[in-house]
Amino acid sequence: MLNINQLSKLGIGTWGIGGFAEINLSNDDEKQISALVHMLNNGLNFVEANMWYSQGKSVDLLSKALKKSNKKREDIFICQAVYIKNGDFETAERERSYQC
Repeated sequence: MLNINQLSKLGIGTWGIGGFAEINLSNDDEKQISALVHMLNNGLNFVEANMWYSQGKSVDLLSKALKKSNKKREDIFICQAVYIKNGDFETAERERSYQC
C-alpha cells in the first residue's frame, strides 16, 4: 500500500476517457490506453475515476492500461469519485466494490 510520501505530485482524472457522460463510439481506445500506460510507467500514480464517466468505459480503459503497464495495482492510488445521481446509496456502494 502506498503512503502519502509515495504519491506523485500530479495525478490524472478520467473524465473524457472513453467519452464523457456517454460512451464515445468513435473513441480511439488504444490511443487512450497507450497514454495511460505512458503516464503510469513514468511516475504518475494518482488517478481519479468514476463509474459514471463514459458509462463505465473510462474505468475499463484504465484497467486495461494498468494491465499493460509495468505497475502493479497496489502501486497506484485510485480515488473513486462517487456520483450519486438520484440519492441511491446502494449504487454508490456497488461502485465501491469495482476492481481495476
